[in-house]
Amino acid sequence: MIYAAIGRFADEKIDVTEILPILERLMFRLTSDNRSAAIAARTARTQTDDRADGG
Repeated sequence: MIYAAIGRFADEKIDVTEILPILERLMFRLTSDNRSAAIAARTARTQTDDRADGG
């Protein structure tokens, strides 16, 4: 992710000041408890699969 952010800066797609917020969001997401979000995603995926199967 760090290399991607620096690469985007090198390609002039983002400003250098945008790199730190990207890394802060990354660290937050990697270290936060995402159990509730995972359960919600799994439930939504199951419901979508059930509808696709005609159930």
